[in-house]
Amino acid sequence: MVADLEDDRGPRAVADRGEDPTARCANPVARRVAAWALPAAAAALCLLGLARGGPELLPQGIHNQAIAMSPDLAAAAADLNRVWPPLYPLLLWTAHRAGFAPRATNGLLFLASLGLLGAALRRVAPRGAPWMLALFALGSFQVGNLRHLVSEVLLTPLAVAVLLLLAGYRARPSGGRLAALAAVSALACLTRYFALFWLVPVVALEVARTPRDGRRRALRTGLLLAGALLPLGLWMLDARARTGYLTGMDRFAPRGLSAQTSLGGNVEGLARTLGQDLIVPWRGAAATRLAASPLRRAGEVAFGAVALAALAGVALASRRAGRATGGAPGATPGPVGWLAGSYLVALLALWTVGNNDPIHSRFVYPVYPFLLLGFAAAAERARAPAAPPWGPAAATIASAALAAAHLAAAALRLGAGPRP
Repeated sequence: MVADLEDDRGPRAVADRGEDPTARCANPVARRVAAWALPAAAAALCLLGLARGGPELLPQGIHNQAIAMSPDLAAAAADLNRVWPPLYPLLLWTAHRAGFAPRATNGLLFLASLGLLGAALRRVAPRGAPWMLALFALGSFQVGNLRHLVSEVLLTPLAVAVLLLLAGYRARPSGGRLAALAAVSALACLTRYFALFWLVPVVALEVARTPRDGRRRALRTGLLLAGALLPLGLWMLDARARTGYLTGMDRFAPRGLSAQTSLGGNVEGLARTLGQDLIVPWRGAAATRLAASPLRRAGEVAFGAVALAALAGVALASRRAGRATGGAPGATPGPVGWLAGSYLVALLALWTVGNNDPIHSRFVYPVYPFLLLGFAAAAERARAPAAPPWGPAAATIASAALAAAHLAAAALRLGAGPRP
């Protein structure tokens, strides 16, 4: 995946993969416009759902909305809660001063995520990039999370930007690219404390592994960590001075949620959220309803079984194709795999030792672009000549099942009309 992200894919590269850039349309420009119209339509559908939804604000969203409505920067800064880093609420305030309502700002952040993810998909899976991007835009988890005015909406595009910058740095290391990596990592840390345990370790390890002499690698890794952590470190020192805690509160105090936030409870919550956000989204876990009901309809069980079987087939075909061509086996090698896997591991670990709310869609939202990139890479490899003969069918069935599920969820959501 590192190589996939670092290579520039032109028509010759596409042809080398057995694709004809003009096979479906005599005019390649028209074919490209037609293909990318699909994610544009899916994005428009998502924004329509966002505009029609009710407020559904969580406590952090209520706090962020109040800051956005502050009359001036001094008032906004005075209202900042040290329990959360300051970047997202200050962004909402800045955008509101420029004439954008908080929900409209979230819509712009969603479009930024789409643009950055599209750039990554074009390098990882050029043939299926428009379709995969449309699937991400269509995801029912989009509207559910964009409504809430919480910082994960900003963390998501920043995380994808880190992936792209990291790929560029590893391809051609330079001081400028390192500074950009440090700056975006710092912004991510100022968006959510979670970035300290997710993005920063992965980026530091990847920079340390960049082919350079040992002394320069150590120096550059140190500079990266200093640039990424210093701004948040100053904020945390201020939080400690004001509250007595580096993150504004005691993260280990009992809250009466021990059963839901034990390791077993967190694993169950994560599995349920992934299943309901991705496989059966019409029954998706809303952030305002932490306890989701189990599947009861035989049709839903059958659909979930088919989708999961197809996804397993894609992973197996991808693994075999990778081995046959001498590539690294598996669907998500490189930084995409690291970013997806480390996010889920850190989520389970921190939620088990801390006193966070039970895991639900909001907390998993930032990892979805990386799961999609992994699926896109696996589907691309499953369709390669070296894949088993059933690989393309598995990739097609999995993609069609996911698209149908999220189209159904979108139709149900829009058919319900605006919420009060």
